[in-house]
Amino acid sequence: MTKAKLVLVLAFILVFGAGAVIGMVQQQHHFGHDGPHGPGHLADQLGLTSDQQEQMKQIWSAVDASRHDTWEKRRELQKQRDQEIQSLLSTDQKTRFETIAQQYQKSMAELNLEHDTLVQNAVEKTKSILNDAQRLKYDEIRKGWLEHGGRRGGPGPHARPSTAPSQP
Repeated sequence: MTKAKLVLVLAFILVFGAGAVIGMVQQQHHFGHDGPHGPGHLADQLGLTSDQQEQMKQIWSAVDASRHDTWEKRRELQKQRDQEIQSLLSTDQKTRFETIAQQYQKSMAELNLEHDTLVQNAVEKTKSILNDAQRLKYDEIRKGWLEHGGRRGGPGPHARPSTAPSQP
């Protein structure tokens, strides 16, 4: 394989991988948001009754339940793609590829840590403006988010417990 082909393959892998990670980060952000376009807002905008809100919750629960399996399938497809690409590389190219992949993983871990720190700071600042009763309720809401879908962080100032579906 020529050097130009190697560069092209590695560039493709990096761009595709970066796009996938950005998509995952954005999806996590959207699942944790209940502001102007979040699920609680949808219930308000449609004027849903509590019965309709419960029905919506049941309708969309399968989507929420399948989210983990979908991400696992995506990871498996990415792994399969990487293995097939590596089979095209020479021993030296594989070594370079591994070095690039390790640096990418390190950079992504640092980016995730930076984001998690930003979210945690926002959560603490949010708690500091709440009274005791609001803080308890906020903690309950966040606990529910973390238990149902792995949501991290907290929503904006217009948040309330979601009675409508998560955004797919």
